[in-house]
Amino acid sequence: MDRRGFLLSGTVAAAGSRGLATGSASQPALVIENQPPVEARVRLVFAGSAFPTWIQEAIAQLRGRLAVEVLRWVPVDGGNLAVPEGFPAAPIDVDNRQELQRALALREAVVICVPEVGAIPPAARVEEATRRTYQLLQAAVAAGVKGCLLVSTLRMFELYDEDFLVDEDWRPRAVDDEHGLAEYLAEFVCREFAREKLLRVLVLRVGRVMDRVPPPAEARRLGWVLRADAIEALQRAAEAVASDKRERWRWWTCLHIGGRCPPARFPTTRAQKLIGYRPTNG
Repeated sequence: MDRRGFLLSGTVAAAGSRGLATGSASQPALVIENQPPVEARVRLVFAGSAFPTWIQEAIAQLRGRLAVEVLRWVPVDGGNLAVPEGFPAAPIDVDNRQELQRALALREAVVICVPEVGAIPPAARVEEATRRTYQLLQAAVAAGVKGCLLVSTLRMFELYDEDFLVDEDWRPRAVDDEHGLAEYLAEFVCREFAREKLLRVLVLRVGRVMDRVPPPAEARRLGWVLRADAIEALQRAAEAVASDKRERWRWWTCLHIGGRCPPARFPTTRAQKLIGYRPTNG
């Protein structure tokens, strides 16, 4: 079996806290008949179990410009859902492939949000980032979804020397939960689907969201971004991945979303070119 068939089959080697294998390989793909025109499709689906407040704000603002939905599942640890107001309360069973496919049918793009550090236990974050991300993308491909936006983190680069300017081509140092291990694993899963040209994937590596510019020493040490800038970047990226603009991108693209450089050490030039992101002075 080649890599492409491997991804679509539902059979994946063990990974994360329980592994990626779902046991749902025998379930048939959902056939969508009489598809409506592109204008009638839901443009964007945010998927996850818990959404930080800044992502909730971005979703609320996007609703005024795009057809947006939220696809939610119960956190691995059985905790409470942290979701935007105004969306259906019933979570979906992420382990039911057919139910997941139906929920994604006629959707243009999906935004994957791994619960932030501290929201759920580290092992549960790994589970969400690996097995559940795989199941989501597998169903998305079967349902005809075209694009994927993964909200990742700059934490995975903070262990580099503070004197280095670290761009998107550097290798992450995601050694533990605090430094973005779960998000790094989610990137691995998404990259496999992009590599086989099943989905165009855009990764936003977002800094620690802050309400004000941190002191100089902290600004050099951490990957950070102002709240308003993070919200704007997510909206710009989401609108782009849900439109035909994504067809001009590579199948796999990473962008760093951080504060102005300097004092930050994570250049955002690529994000400026691709989605028009320009961090403010604070």
